[in-house]
Amino acid sequence: MNKRLYIVLIVLTSLSLIGIIGVQGYWIKSAIDDKEDAFTYSIQQILNSVAKQIEQDEVDKYVAKIVSLRENTSRSNPKENHLREFIYVKENKENKETFIYKHGILEEDYTLPANQRTAAALGINHLSDTLAIKSYIQKETLQRVNKGKGMPYPSEQTVTAYEKLSELPEIERLMIEESFKSIIRQQSINERVTEGQIEKLLLRQLKKNGLNLSFEFGIYNKGVLSKVHTKYFEPNETKEYRAPLFGANSNDDSFYELAVIFPQRERFVLSSIIEIASLSTVFMLIIIAVFIITLNQLVTQRRISEIKTDFINNMTHEFKTPIATMNLVLDTLKSPMAINNPDKVMHYVKILKQENKRMLAQVENILQISRLEKGNLQLEREPLDVHDLITNAITHVQVMLNERGGVIHTHFLADNSDISANESHLTNVFINIIENAIKYSPEAPIIDIYTENIKNRILIRIKDKGQGMSKQAAKYIFDKFYREHTGDLHNVKGHGLGLAYVKSIVEYHQGSIYVESEKGKGSTFFIKLPII
Repeated sequence: MNKRLYIVLIVLTSLSLIGIIGVQGYWIKSAIDDKEDAFTYSIQQILNSVAKQIEQDEVDKYVAKIVSLRENTSRSNPKENHLREFIYVKENKENKETFIYKHGILEEDYTLPANQRTAAALGINHLSDTLAIKSYIQKETLQRVNKGKGMPYPSEQTVTAYEKLSELPEIERLMIEESFKSIIRQQSINERVTEGQIEKLLLRQLKKNGLNLSFEFGIYNKGVLSKVHTKYFEPNETKEYRAPLFGANSNDDSFYELAVIFPQRERFVLSSIIEIASLSTVFMLIIIAVFIITLNQLVTQRRISEIKTDFINNMTHEFKTPIATMNLVLDTLKSPMAINNPDKVMHYVKILKQENKRMLAQVENILQISRLEKGNLQLEREPLDVHDLITNAITHVQVMLNERGGVIHTHFLADNSDISANESHLTNVFINIIENAIKYSPEAPIIDIYTENIKNRILIRIKDKGQGMSKQAAKYIFDKFYREHTGDLHNVKGHGLGLAYVKSIVEYHQGSIYVESEKGKGSTFFIKLPII
């Protein structure tokens, strides 16, 4: 795939995913906001209804007293003047002060001579000799009495009324309302409403609206919390829902508000959309996971494609070189000079054998790795000394080392170096690592090999002072076909299978291998194997 097209596809896919996530997030937020607004509206309606009901209950309670007194009051029938008077006595237990409220209306009857102009002015259609006219004069008094000064006062329940036996007229109803307003202003909020009353009304209204929520409430007077509140109510303007109480427009210094807090409000709001939001989130996570996996696969496949291309190039070079060498040797052997010289013949035959062995080793590495991955490779183990295996490996690379003018220093510090291993394959492990150290050293190779015991394992460190590798290369150095680019692709022979084979063999022996490297300063390979 073209690199530019590859990048464009990744960018477009990423932008599409981000767009989907953004839209989904916006939808969830909008849904939550809508539920929040609906909840706020419902609660506000409930509070207004509760506040109105509390006010109505207060009025009904007072009017019930009036009606009761009215029914039990002795009836009189004055002819001309009718005094309707209500007396209300209330003791303030906090300051031991008693107030006496009197509110009355004096009703007077008048008769006027009848004429057309008078009747028209009064809106009377039927004209008679005289017109009956009623006049109402309102009287209102408020008296405060300090208890203990000897002034007599009626009991708290004493309210008397003088009225006609007929139904209450409009003017009398208005009188009762005015008397109620004047009386009630003298009472504290805890005398006007109780916590139980508010709780009962709130529960009823919430149930009516299908809201099963716990709540805490309190009553404010001009922003200050009154004595009427639940035990766990804590003022919090951001979480409170408020509604004016008792009209919030009294003529005195009072301004009451009913405030309610719902501790589980957020959970309730979210619960209504949690199922849809959860499903949406799950599907979104699946899409993200698939996208990440797909992207990772694309990157991996692209890297594998590049590695395979590099592998093919290197394998072509690796096979081309020995084949070309073998063809050259064969052509040389055809010449009379070579045929008649047994030493040259033996030399050329030796070269052919080496090149052939080299090609077979490459093929064998590929086959061994394949067998290891499939679990088909069965290796015989026996007790061996790691130090002997390392010494044997050094012997195999001695010619290559001498050609480069290098040296290997051994530091065998392990007291116990006995392991259970396959001699051939584990020796090849050390050969591969040491050969890489020699090949990738720009100058004469200097290699140090250390051994030491760590608990029940032996640690082998193979350290060189070569060109090293990048951190990125160190991550993939044990992957099949991987070779770090070194400028000229073929300046160092190799096919990217040696270290993959090394890792497979080490892990087959229940060991582990890793590398630490720094560009330009060399590499150190660490091998841990269990001892016996």
